Amino acid sequence: MMISALRRNTITIMITNRTMKNNYNKIELLRLLLITVSIFAIVGCNNIKEQEITNAFKKTTPDAVLLEQFVGEGDSDHEYVHFRYTIGQSPEKLEEVWLYQRQQDKTWKVINKSGPKPAGSKFGD
Repeated sequence: MMISALRRNTITIMITNRTMKNNYNKIELLRLLLITVSIFAIVGCNNIKEQEITNAFKKTTPDAVLLEQFVGEGDSDHEYVHFRYTIGQSPEKLEEVWLYQRQQDKTWKVINKSGPKPAGSKFGD
């Protein structure tokens, strides 16, 4: 009788330990998931929205055929956006660089435009 009580207690302790480990693992996974989602939310909310950039460019240069658009150098508050395009049927590829700056209200605003120049030109001269 004492042996069976001892076995019952041992089994209960083993089950309790296993349950505690499973709960601990679930809590750790939940914590990691929460951290990951938070990081993606912060990073995603801080960048300029690509569609907004495209729309702004098309508004200022409606006859352009946009070939390429990408963010070059910058930091957390500044982004240099490069536009490579042609005008109508012209084979000449042009490029412009727009400097976007983050405002106090977390929106982005164009504060400088360079170009148009032939695509691949050095800017800043």
